[in-house]
Amino acid sequence: MTKKDFSIICNDCTGGVIYHRLGKKFCSPTINLFLEHDDFILFVSNFKYYISQNLLKCPTETQYPIGLLGLKKQIKIHFLHYKTFEEAKLKWDERKKRIDFDKLIFIFNLTNETDKDYVEEKVKQIALLQLENWVILSRFPINNEHVVLLDFSNLKRDWKHPLLAPCDKPFKLCLDQLDYKIMVHEVGKLRTVSKNAVHQWLVHFKEHPDQWDVESKIPRRE
Repeated sequence: MTKKDFSIICNDCTGGVIYHRLGKKFCSPTINLFLEHDDFILFVSNFKYYISQNLLKCPTETQYPIGLLGLKKQIKIHFLHYKTFEEAKLKWDERKKRIDFDKLIFIFNLTNETDKDYVEEKVKQIALLQLENWVILSRFPINNEHVVLLDFSNLKRDWKHPLLAPCDKPFKLCLDQLDYKIMVHEVGKLRTVSKNAVHQWLVHFKEHPDQWDVESKIPRRE
């Protein structure tokens, strides 16, 4: 791990895409998965406890594996982009070892939500935790300095994950409204990153245009 590495703890695939955009190695286990909102809030409220727990297999009828963390108050980790629990646990444990607890960034993506009152309530819940470095991504303007507003008005159709939808420019996602600003040089501050840092990622899609339906097909970094 280098001095420039940082650990994004996110409730869905957004963190992994940001790592790709910056050409960085995954220094977080929350990659290619999602947590329900209340589980994510519980997870970050006692992060060191939950991240120290052994990941257990959860009986499920879903087409993807689900893991459990914790004892009395268990949270579910939905490993949406993994075929087996064994594969998911292997990657979870491997990436968990890379966490830099001095450079944690908590990102809560709520752009899927269309109820402003619901988003405001989740912002209040996260704010009460007094996390050092956190960002909430929202489609609504919320009176909180940690909330980043994104605009989806130009989308030509509804997307299940609007943050990862293509926008009106070639090889651009709605996520790129952040202009690659997520805590690179100084954790907890929004800083612009040179677009050269994401050149290699963009080249991937130019060479593999069939993968441009980015709702599901995101090239992986280890």
